[in-house]
This record gives sequence, structure tokens and C-alpha cells, in this order.
Amino acid sequence: MLRVDPDVLRHSIDRYNAACAAGADDRFGRPARTLTPLSEPPYFAFTAAPILAWSNGGPRRNENAEVLDPFGAVIPGLYAAGNVSSTYSWCKDGGFHIADALAFGRVAGHHAATRTH
Repeated sequence: MLRVDPDVLRHSIDRYNAACAAGADDRFGRPARTLTPLSEPPYFAFTAAPILAWSNGGPRRNENAEVLDPFGAVIPGLYAAGNVSSTYSWCKDGGFHIADALAFGRVAGHHAATRTH
């Protein structure tokens, strides 16, 4: 479904899991405390083509991805993730906010699902 070579994908996962087991990432130099093996499904994946885009500014948000008004109060039911309100929203950095969109999109979804009103 992802149109990637399954052998290459398996090799990449095996190499990453071996780095987790060894507690050392020789490929990217990540600290051991950030290495969590891919060993328990479910797994989610996507493919993306490189893009160049950026934003400058955007709404502020809190740790729940809730958008804040100009005075720092939560705007109930309004969430933001990714390029529109990234952790880099106050400086022009070249974009590439995919990780932000995935992480804070998930945070926003979980938080929104617990709303009672």
C-alpha cells in the first residue's frame, strides 16, 4: 500500500530495533533514552514527497493543541497542528512541519475525543 520495497522496510526496522537493543544509534546519533523499538502493533505509516513551504506566525496553542486567544485563554473546541501553528510558528524556518502535524494532530484528536461539551 505504501509502494515501498518490503525487504528494504524490514531491513530498516530491524536495523532500528537493533540500535534500540544496543542502546546506541550509530546512524543518526540519537540519545539512548529516545530509542523505543517498533515491537508492538498497531503501526501507522505514510509516504510523503519533499516540499518547501513555511509559515510565519499563526495561532498559539497549549500542550493539548488547543488554540489560545490573544490573552492566553483557550478557545473551546478549536485545535491546531502542523504548519498552521507549529513549534516554529514565530520564525521562518523553511517549513517541514510533518512531525508537528502528526504529533499535535494526535494530541488534538485525543483531547477533542474527551470533550463533553
